[in-house]
Amino acid sequence: MSISGVDASFVLYEYDGGVSFSARSMGALNVQIIMEKLGGGGHHTMAGSQIEGINMEDARQKLLEAIDCYYDEKNGIN
Repeated sequence: MSISGVDASFVLYEYDGGVSFSARSMGALNVQIIMEKLGGGGHHTMAGSQIEGINMEDARQKLLEAIDCYYDEKNGIN
């Protein structure tokens, strides 16, 4: 399955007082680097992370910040 214009997908789900992240990419975007910014890791096309003691909206904001940071670093913006 492919969706035009989509470089990666991120799934967030609540678990035991925290949020888990699952990230997948077809290779155009390195999801490992993004998940490392959230305390996780993996492979450049499959990665994940977990954050304890956070609600869904705060986790979503952290993910968006990590994605922005990834693109800033990729484009040489400090």
